[in-house]
Amino acid sequence: MFECDFCDRTFGNAGSGKLHQRNCDLNPSNKTYCKECDEVLIGGSQKDFCSRSCAATHNNRGREKSEETKAKISQSRKGQNNGPGFPEYVNYANSCSIHIKECKYCEELFIASVDKPSVDYRRTTCSDNCLHLFRSEHSRKVVADKLNKRSKNEKYFAKLCEEEFDKVLTNEPMFNGWDADVILPNYKIAVLWNGRWHYEKIMEQHSLAQVQNRDRIKKSEIREYGYRCYVIKDMGGYDTSFVDEQFEQFKTKIAG
Repeated sequence: MFECDFCDRTFGNAGSGKLHQRNCDLNPSNKTYCKECDEVLIGGSQKDFCSRSCAATHNNRGREKSEETKAKISQSRKGQNNGPGFPEYVNYANSCSIHIKECKYCEELFIASVDKPSVDYRRTTCSDNCLHLFRSEHSRKVVADKLNKRSKNEKYFAKLCEEEFDKVLTNEPMFNGWDADVILPNYKIAVLWNGRWHYEKIMEQHSLAQVQNRDRIKKSEIREYGYRCYVIKDMGGYDTSFVDEQFEQFKTKIAG
């Protein structure tokens, strides 16, 4: 059996496995990035952008603006220079309106473009640079209440590790902003305790594809830091016997 170092996929034939590993989408040497926001693209190099929004922003940047649009932009900038107290929105004679908004990254005030009001009013940053910075931070953000959402099985496993090993970290975002459920720095191992929601759609608003995509990115980041990923699949409820069994297998894996 051959197991890919990047996506954990197994192959019966070593030659096929090595060929897959060289071309694996999660292999750092094969990473491709969005041309607009520099986010990592999952799924190979067939795409140039991570979303339609990035594609539109990138493609529209090189288009020439009409004289009418240039006049609207010039008028909006004049209104922006009026200083404190300028109106929340400005109406023009042609019924186009612009809104003054606060950039959610740098908190500076800016006036939305009037080219396509139905689209541009949704803009929440003052520039493409702020948009890129905001997206980068947001994609790497570890949910603040992660500790409160840990399963009882995961907590029990962490407790067993703390009793057995010298140094144990839990939910530490040390992999370029990504965390692992249990981390053993002395062994360079990151344990991912994955419950049902990593493998099955639990509710309507739960995006299984998004969860699994984040899991792939997390594993890739962990490996780039020189750590091994150890995934435990937990599809049931609280069961100390199951956790004890998984812990014994974990210790055997480390010893081997």
